[in-house]
Amino acid sequence: MLAKLVVENLALIDYLDLDLEPGLVVLSGETGAGKSLVLDALSLILGYRASTDLIRSGAEKATVQAIFTVGDLPAEYASLVEEGQLIIAREVSLNGRSVARINGQLVTIGTLRDLGNLLVDLHGQHEHQSLLQVAKHREVLDRFAGPQTLELLDKIFDVAKAYRQTEAKLKALIGDGREQQRRLEMLRFQLDEIAAAALQPDEEADLLVTRKRLSNYERLHNAVSKAYALLYQGSNGLPAVSDQLAEAVTELMHVERYDQELSTWSKTLQEALYNIEDIARSLRVYQESLTHDAGALQKVEQRLDLL
Repeated sequence: MLAKLVVENLALIDYLDLDLEPGLVVLSGETGAGKSLVLDALSLILGYRASTDLIRSGAEKATVQAIFTVGDLPAEYASLVEEGQLIIAREVSLNGRSVARINGQLVTIGTLRDLGNLLVDLHGQHEHQSLLQVAKHREVLDRFAGPQTLELLDKIFDVAKAYRQTEAKLKALIGDGREQQRRLEMLRFQLDEIAAAALQPDEEADLLVTRKRLSNYERLHNAVSKAYALLYQGSNGLPAVSDQLAEAVTELMHVERYDQELSTWSKTLQEALYNIEDIARSLRVYQESLTHDAGALQKVEQRLDLL
């Protein structure tokens, strides 16, 4: 039931605060008194088209508010009801913007119109008569069938809602057929690439080691050459480390018969000499194995990119 209507800056109406009691309410007055404007204000509340021509001259906007006391409403509108009331507000600005709220919540004009069809029947203009709206016919028949039918309809509504939710979940799990096909083609392409690459165990780690060695050829070559020269050939006019150790061993061997402790040191130096000679030979072999091959480095880079 419409309990209150507040209108501000609508055509000839500066401000109107109208309280409506239960039962029949009659608005009477001379032609031009503004009776139709009350209906225009109510039409705005019901979600019908708003025209800036309705804004009072000199005002920037027109506002209409209505309070309805309601009973049972369809489930989609239940969250809008507070303490059995709906407070509907509509605001129309000079720039053509129209804003609608229900109990403070912004709603679309479409929602307002659908809800308005449940709240009010305006008679006298055919487009407002709900009996002429095809969408209303089934509802009228359902109510005529009685409470048991309405209760059954509520159960059907719940089942249908659950069905739609389940159907949406199923579609989400299955996905779009075209997307599935695209994904399948991508997986096949990737599988073919993996097969064509002929991957080997630990290949990437080995390639990284090879790339590091090839890309640092000059540093490795210079360092190994200098180390070999210091150990076995001599450098900068100085004798090789191996030659100096050999000379030290010889000196100790000449006098070790005078002190047994010198014999132990002599043997230790001799073992060190053998180790240094082995290292020097290994460095020479390593040096000879080093090659500067830009093509090999490029092939390694390409293989890593493929992996």
